[in-house]
Amino acid sequence: MSNHPIGRSATIIGAGPAGLSCARSLQSAGWDVIIFDKGRGPGGRLSTRRSDIGPFDHGAPFFTAEHPTFCAAVHQWQAEGVVASWGKDPTTNAPRFVGHPSMNAFIKAEALSLGVQYGVHIAPLSNRTETGWVIETKTGEAIGRSDVVVVATPAEQSAALLQLASPPLATVARAVRSAPRWTVMAGFEGPVSLPDDLLTDCGNTIDLAIRDSAKPGRPAGERWVLHGTAPWSEAMLETDMTVIGEMMITAFEERVGPLPPLNHLSAHRWRYALTTTPTGQPFGFDEKMLIGTCGNWRLGAAVEDAWMSGHALAAELIQRPYP
Repeated sequence: MSNHPIGRSATIIGAGPAGLSCARSLQSAGWDVIIFDKGRGPGGRLSTRRSDIGPFDHGAPFFTAEHPTFCAAVHQWQAEGVVASWGKDPTTNAPRFVGHPSMNAFIKAEALSLGVQYGVHIAPLSNRTETGWVIETKTGEAIGRSDVVVVATPAEQSAALLQLASPPLATVARAVRSAPRWTVMAGFEGPVSLPDDLLTDCGNTIDLAIRDSAKPGRPAGERWVLHGTAPWSEAMLETDMTVIGEMMITAFEERVGPLPPLNHLSAHRWRYALTTTPTGQPFGFDEKMLIGTCGNWRLGAAVEDAWMSGHALAAELIQRPYP
């Protein structure tokens, strides 16, 4: 158990926007916080893929900010140089933001300052004693204790982590549905002849096409990221990546006309890319077991949804009385 003078400590599982937002707020309120993530490094759906011709933001292409709390965080990241503005959203006309110089830059900065421990696979929660939660890895190693556990992972992973400790929270997580998305990263030897750096009307195969190399702070080149539509991605979910790349390039060429020769083509399958049936509640909390859940699956698919979910859970935890 933590020796913190106010006796409040939290283990946060998952270092995406929701987990980091929750951790930041709790730490600012004087809590002892430790964060574990099973990934090799920061990013998740804000990841950047490296290649011989330069980086590709192959997850979320950009994000917007509306809530004052999230806007304040974005402005702070801009001041730190890890976020930059990039035009306006074509649908809502809201200002767009991207990580700088890569999409995961602001997540990386937050994770570094909060001391995230990566490559840690947490076992389903089950060991709660009179002195708090014992956090164990999948190999059975006890790696920490805390008053509260926050599960800030995708709904599908959250359900597995919660199945023993909090069946009600696990049931809520299992009810959430996410749509898959195929993403293709394409590099060209010359410029694609289009006046815009973002296309949204791309037909039944491609939902969004982004000239990734046009974002602030990116190296020179002609790199595009193509996101498949949800129905097409679902239908093609088990298709070979090479075939997916060829099909999406063909669809892109049908939309924009002849393309320059390719110098890079790869694909990535996001099985749980976009939350389609969020819970509508910013967080979940099991009062008896002292477990909370947060993530964009609670509010929606946007980066802001995830960040605000974590912030809301932290606010709830901070104001609660603890023995």
